[in-house]
Amino acid sequence: MKINLLPPEGTGRFCIKEVFGGYEISVPSGNADWLRDPRNTDAAARTCFAAGIGLREEKRNKLPDCWLFSAAVYRGLASETGALPAVRACASRGIVPDLELILSSPASAEDGACRYFCDECSFLLFELCRRCGVFRTGAVFDFLLELAEHPRTDQTQLFRKHIYPVILHRTRHGRQKGPDMNEWFRSAALSYACDILHPMSPENLEVRFQTIIAPDNAPSVYKLAGGKDKLTPEQSVMLARMMMDLTRLRTAAPAGCGLRLAAFISDIDRLRMLGPSKEMLDQLRSSGASLEKELAFISAVNFRLKRAEQKFVPPGWRCAMLFDALKTENSMKTSLQNRAERMLDRYER
Repeated sequence: MKINLLPPEGTGRFCIKEVFGGYEISVPSGNADWLRDPRNTDAAARTCFAAGIGLREEKRNKLPDCWLFSAAVYRGLASETGALPAVRACASRGIVPDLELILSSPASAEDGACRYFCDECSFLLFELCRRCGVFRTGAVFDFLLELAEHPRTDQTQLFRKHIYPVILHRTRHGRQKGPDMNEWFRSAALSYACDILHPMSPENLEVRFQTIIAPDNAPSVYKLAGGKDKLTPEQSVMLARMMMDLTRLRTAAPAGCGLRLAAFISDIDRLRMLGPSKEMLDQLRSSGASLEKELAFISAVNFRLKRAEQKFVPPGWRCAMLFDALKTENSMKTSLQNRAERMLDRYER
């Protein structure tokens, strides 16, 4: 494949053509207008993947919309759009896109502004696959080759057949049966999207905290701490896993909650070493109450900030990101953006 940079002062346009069994992409070097047309970026992504697996033009044109193309488009424009802002905002509240929807309903170049969120979801899946070493194998090539031969095949089944076995090999960790595909994606997506710079919301953290310390199929940590019998080996292992889960949760905790989570983890460690007692139960309850108090305080601050933003920040500024996205669409959607701006101007007055 050859990329031909056209001179800035020329009148050449973005185009793709087949040359001597390969592809040549002509790109205007001094004009970025071609990037604003989703059809151009989608065609460039398709061509790059088709060249990688040796597809001729007639088969390249038959390739259906695919999450790999959407991910490549987002990766190429990531310097302008930022690092998964919509996906991280949803993940902070415990909302994760459905894996089967990403695979079976990929974004199209004609989808409009909603494509930006679909591209983020596809790029999230792309990054999780890259971390599992999928692109160091031939799994993606096999996926695309079968998709080119059978364009109507369900991409979820192709993903399960070619790509997920590689992921399963990396995530099984010695277990006979690895996690379910949807379970893996949800866990990996939350771990990737939420970190110290993009923390969870207080409400989501509280739900995750309660789920860890009081699982449905096992006694809660408070029940173990207040018991009269010594801990069994199975209960000690369960507490160790609980500490690991809370440690991972701490990396995505809001500011101010990390130290309180660390204190709670330390109390669980003391429970494993010293065994249950009334003093241990009181200490764990005190640490848990301290964390819940901090979460309630952060929730109250966030609520007041939201009310203040609604009262003092003009709606046009709050919706600036949405309007920027609409401006890149075709004339019909641009006119929609202009009408929305006029309506908000009247509202502000």
